[in-house]
Amino acid sequence: CPGTESEMAGKAEACAGCPNQEACATAPKGPDP
Repeated sequence: CPGTESEMAGKAEACAGCPNQEACATAPKGPDP
């Protein structure tokens, strides 16, 4: 799937069903550690 820095993070087909999909979609730069 696209990396967390990608504009497609959490939106690509490969992201379907991923537990982190929502986190990626709402935080394009990745979740805050």
